[in-house]
Amino acid sequence: MDKETFFQEYKGVAIAVAAVVILGFIFLTNFILSTKQLALADQKGVSIKAGDSHTIKWSATNIKKVGIVLYNGNTPEWIVQDFAASAGKYVWNSSPSLASGGDYRIAVFEYPWRNGNKIAYAANTINIVGKQYVSCEDFGIQQEWPFLADNYAGAHKVFITSGSWSGKLGGVAGADEKCNQEAKKNNYEGSYVAFVGTDKVSAVDRITRGGIYM
Repeated sequence: MDKETFFQEYKGVAIAVAAVVILGFIFLTNFILSTKQLALADQKGVSIKAGDSHTIKWSATNIKKVGIVLYNGNTPEWIVQDFAASAGKYVWNSSPSLASGGDYRIAVFEYPWRNGNKIAYAANTINIVGKQYVSCEDFGIQQEWPFLADNYAGAHKVFITSGSWSGKLGGVAGADEKCNQEAKKNNYEGSYVAFVGTDKVSAVDRITRGGIYM
């Protein structure tokens, strides 16, 4: 069979095969371009102090917007809504009122949520450390109370003992002695009176010095 005869007989087959290959390539390309994917970066070992910021990262394909939630058990709490998926990350400023716990998880989903949308759950929990005030002064600032410096002239200081005792203090005199021992141990100057009372005199009435107390 010469070349001309071969091409004449198999021309239709070749065209059909080429058409199938082209259509297959177009179908595969459309399938790849239309497939949605969403993955959340690993949160393993993450610990966040309530009130601090934390960067949440994800990868998204063929998704325009995402929403992010934090949930503890079955109760979700919004982190962000209607956010550009192409950003790939979001800096979350956590709420100072978050309760401490190690059972929190993060989820990123295709926004707005509807059945069939992509969603990615964190594989690991994150730990939230509830905010703690490091000092009475810090607490006063947070509460917007009037602030006085430690060295404010004429101010009297109040402190909480680090030790603890049973009710057998040896009377108010014994309680005063324990307070002054604690003060001396912590290098607090001056003399101190325990904030305790008896059936005859209240704790408030035992504080007789005038002025400002800190």
